[in-house]
Amino acid sequence: MRIKWDFVIFWLITWAFTIVFWGFWVMVCVRGCQAQELTASWYSVQSLKDEGTYKTSKGIMANGEKFKDEALTCATRDYPLGTVLCVRDNETGRVVEVKVTDRISKRFQGKRIDLSKGSMVALGGERALKKGLLRVEVNEARPLH
Repeated sequence: MRIKWDFVIFWLITWAFTIVFWGFWVMVCVRGCQAQELTASWYSVQSLKDEGTYKTSKGIMANGEKFKDEALTCATRDYPLGTVLCVRDNETGRVVEVKVTDRISKRFQGKRIDLSKGSMVALGGERALKKGLLRVEVNEARPLH
């Protein structure tokens, strides 16, 4: 029986490209799933008014919704708007899921996430509000299928 080498070579090349293709996507996904260590601060309607940005934006966030203190939301430039993030307090281990609804000011950019007052209370209670800054671990939340 004669082996058709062109057929064998075709399948070997196809198999090799498939392995490389899926290996690349697995590498990209694993890299994207790694947790980020960030400093979390918090903001509220009052702090926006004190800063002077509430008047110009009329309390509207980057995603077009009105800002609410009690909502579980955050501002960051590291993730797209609408992304749900899992934020864990490194000190207490408490976890809260927040939605990216706003962009953090460029002067606070870089290893920083700004949580709404409600998110900060859910994460660290009144202690976190008084402290002002927390070291947190941030992961992109995975939807359950």
